[in-house]
Amino acid sequence: MIDYNATLQNFFAECIKFLKKRRSNAADTFIAARITQAIRVIQTIAENPRLYADYESRIQAGFESDDVFKAFDPRFDLARTYVQVLYCMQNLNSPNDYERVRAQGALLSGMKKITYANSANVFKDFIYPFMAPKKFAVHVKQNSR
Repeated sequence: MIDYNATLQNFFAECIKFLKKRRSNAADTFIAARITQAIRVIQTIAENPRLYADYESRIQAGFESDDVFKAFDPRFDLARTYVQVLYCMQNLNSPNDYERVRAQGALLSGMKKITYANSANVFKDFIYPFMAPKKFAVHVKQNSR
């Protein structure tokens, strides 16, 4: 069984890991400051994902600016993945099956993409396409009888 809340926390941790690696290679102090601000935004959202799952609460907090999107600059596919997970985050525990399955699929797909980007494995181009997105999720160990 998959723990989607823990998987969401791991997704945010992988995003922060990617941005920290990108910040260490930043050529300009302005870009490094933008990345630092994006890391703070992601950390704040990760601390209370239920509060910031709502789009209106993210706007009121000022988290819906282009700064986070631009922090992922050369990898706009990762920025789109991050935004997609944010928009689906509120439906992870939805009573509606269609919304919940779609949100969980978006989270697992995003987790696979960000883990692929952070991987230092030389053979990742050969390995990752064959891995199921559920492999990157946090699994809860169930008691067996």
